[in-house]
Amino acid sequence: MAPQKRPAARERSAPAGKKPASRLRRPASSSLDYTGDTDEAGNPHGRGILKMKGAVYEGEFEHGLQSGQGLLRFADGSTCKGGFAAGQPHGRCEYYDPDDRTTMVGSYVAGQLHGRAVQLDEAGLLVFRGAFEKDVRAGMAQVFDDFGGCVVGAVDAEGEHSGDDILYVFPDGLTALVGSFNDGVFVRGRYARLQAPLVRPARESDLEDLLSADVDFPAFALVKEIRDFVHRGVSTRETLCAQPLIPDLFELERVTVSQSGLKEDMEGLFAKRPLRAGELCSWYNGLRCSHEAREVCINGCFPGLLGPQGQSPEAQQRQVRRLRPPPVWSHQGHTRCERHR
Repeated sequence: MAPQKRPAARERSAPAGKKPASRLRRPASSSLDYTGDTDEAGNPHGRGILKMKGAVYEGEFEHGLQSGQGLLRFADGSTCKGGFAAGQPHGRCEYYDPDDRTTMVGSYVAGQLHGRAVQLDEAGLLVFRGAFEKDVRAGMAQVFDDFGGCVVGAVDAEGEHSGDDILYVFPDGLTALVGSFNDGVFVRGRYARLQAPLVRPARESDLEDLLSADVDFPAFALVKEIRDFVHRGVSTRETLCAQPLIPDLFELERVTVSQSGLKEDMEGLFAKRPLRAGELCSWYNGLRCSHEAREVCINGCFPGLLGPQGQSPEAQQRQVRRLRPPPVWSHQGHTRCERHR
């Protein structure tokens, strides 16, 4: 069940493309320390370095204000490089956020993102592509997760993917789920295949091409072999999967569960075709189980954690029952991993 097995993207300090410029307000002007060119009145004018409380600006000035090309460095490690006007980012800028180690490249107006923008992770891979209006995502947007999957569609007034006709494209760039999302989270949908692969660009690609065109909604066709609607589900200790009989289109083309060759009463995950090194082929839907917890489930013992030597067998059995995890933890065949690569 893809929507149930899909792991959530790594939690960021803010969602992709959601914290571009709120910290680019003009730093406090107290305790200014300036070195560089000045005008007749002694104001910064030309090139120079301005040290402020919590930030340092190095670049061009015009009669006391940052204007032209410059680099603004904050004490927390964030930076803004590009155009400035009247003391604020204006025009093409690159903002680096040390919290999630991403770089936002886009157009700023009076210190706010306004227009097309792209966000890249520390490896140079695309995280977000779309447009902003006064620091809020607007229109059609692409948001990539840590596994290479991508949500494509229109965003709401809060800048989140919400509503119907939104696509989640799997890491292969062809398999997709089309349906409803709420605040960027999948709700329900049907499996589909894109008519052309969605490729995740890297920084080596032409950045200008990404910034010069709007995001297009991919053409797709619903698959006929799986007509059921699938719903988002979260594994708990009581319920592993709410729709176990609906096949997962992404996994169906890559892996299968068959009898294990290691032990007769267990099953294993087997590749249906050659897999590339590092290729994501399946998600594990369930809770992780440590070696110790698995030992309790299978053999009823927990070496080293049963108390001091000399403890009575009755006391040991009571402690085993107390330490025994819920039955879902003993889901054999998938006890050590959250996802299979």
